Amino acid sequence: MHDSGNAHATELLGYMELVESALAAGQVAKTAQALENPNAPEVMQLAEIFSSVRALDGKLEAADLEQLCALVPLAPRERVMGSLGSLRNDMTLQAFLEHIYGTPTILGWWPSLMEEAASDAVQSGLPLVDVCSAFELAAKRGHVEIQDLHDVLLPALLLPTEGSVAEEKFAELHGSAPLPFRALTKWLADFYIRLTQATNEEG
Repeated sequence: MHDSGNAHATELLGYMELVESALAAGQVAKTAQALENPNAPEVMQLAEIFSSVRALDGKLEAADLEQLCALVPLAPRERVMGSLGSLRNDMTLQAFLEHIYGTPTILGWWPSLMEEAASDAVQSGLPLVDVCSAFELAAKRGHVEIQDLHDVLLPALLLPTEGSVAEEKFAELHGSAPLPFRALTKWLADFYIRLTQATNEEG
């Protein structure tokens, strides 16, 4: 019993040290990027998201990360998955945090993919998680075709596809190529802001 208790205590201590080290490294990475990425999620938020699929001392597999992309959120998902390399089925909590925020040797997913989109979401009031989910639903090869914006993405967000605001915004896209994620979030934020203003004026 005594030996068993010691082994358990040692195992618990090792777990705590590993997790604390990972969280500390994540906080260093977040702090270094804080000025440029004010909308980045907190370290503990990301740790909680990680723990929804794996123990904090475990490792993410590719399928896990695809699931977490929807929760952080991160988009386009194919860009995230394509950047994994050797970590595709071997991502620790520390590696996950450092890939979110970025380090001097890692291009962070949040600064490279999400901060501007998050700023758009804050400005417009549209939930970023919902925007990313609708994008993934409508996107083909990382872009949203204008017809799919009308037929799939806006209905997924319960937004109108008819009316003066929608007509004006779609007129801006006449002849446009399919929209990448960043262009889509910018267009969508302006659409929602103008829609809200029009609704308030009518009220």
